[in-house]
Amino acid sequence: MNVLVFAEQKSGKLTRGAAEALAVGRSLADQIRGKLVGGIFSPEYPELVTELAGLGADEISFAADTQIVQWDVAQQVKFISEICQNISPAYIIFPKSDLSRDLAPALAIRLAGAVVTDVLAWQIDETGALVVRRPLYGGKVLASVRIRKTPAVIVLSPNVFPISGHRVEPRIHTLSIDDSGGDNRLRLREIIPNSSSRPALMEARVIVAGGRGLRAPENFHLIEELADALGGAVGASRSIVDAGWVEQVHQVGQTGKSVAPDLYIACGISGAIQHLAGIRAAKQIVAINNDPDAPIFKVAVLGIVGDLFEIIPEIIRQLKASQRA
Repeated sequence: MNVLVFAEQKSGKLTRGAAEALAVGRSLADQIRGKLVGGIFSPEYPELVTELAGLGADEISFAADTQIVQWDVAQQVKFISEICQNISPAYIIFPKSDLSRDLAPALAIRLAGAVVTDVLAWQIDETGALVVRRPLYGGKVLASVRIRKTPAVIVLSPNVFPISGHRVEPRIHTLSIDDSGGDNRLRLREIIPNSSSRPALMEARVIVAGGRGLRAPENFHLIEELADALGGAVGASRSIVDAGWVEQVHQVGQTGKSVAPDLYIACGISGAIQHLAGIRAAKQIVAINNDPDAPIFKVAVLGIVGDLFEIIPEIIRQLKASQRA
């Protein structure tokens, strides 16, 4: 049995999620005594071969693709399916991302296999079956799921699994995908790169998020300044996204992004259950709120009751002073 990892990349570099998925794939392949194959779109980035080799891939399958393939889900599913025909993987692992939300279920349907998302842990049980742990009901309970049908598509929760090095000399295969079979309804007109230097929300180790307690959209700069001082990403509650204060890409929660940073700072966020569902995997939560009864304090390791308009500027001043020292 073999393991395939979809090694997602952005601008010629593997995402952190891809590195985590490769580490999980390497360990799983060793336990089931199979090989680990990394599948990736980016033949124009040869340095990715070195990255994939350093993370334990026994084989690497590149797509000799046009730009259309990179943005066409149907074509990407076709590419991954061709790799599956060659190596017959028991498990196909994806890092959780906006892309994998489309790819993982579509691939499972095409392969007539199973799919499990938001995986937090895994093990091989006494019968040799893979058992994974995932949250249910907005993170209120954790379920152990035994995978009985293969191939199985597995989507990992972000920032949960450690990255480990495992140097091998991989075999490299280049696949040429005929893009004439793509979805003719899709036309790539323009790519607008994200100009922000902040880390991606789902990969960030530190996230500073703001809510209604900011009172007005012009005050959101406090969240951005604190995030920049900590080298983190910017998040937001659904209420201020719906109000048009910030873009939806920053939304954290059940209807936004689920995140798992080392540190999550919630500023002016009451802690509705839908928001808490998106931060259940955060390792440390700090809350700043003027309401001592706010639900966010029940999950915070540190709660600061007070005026965020006084507290956040002071934290920023202290951080800048420590950096100058």
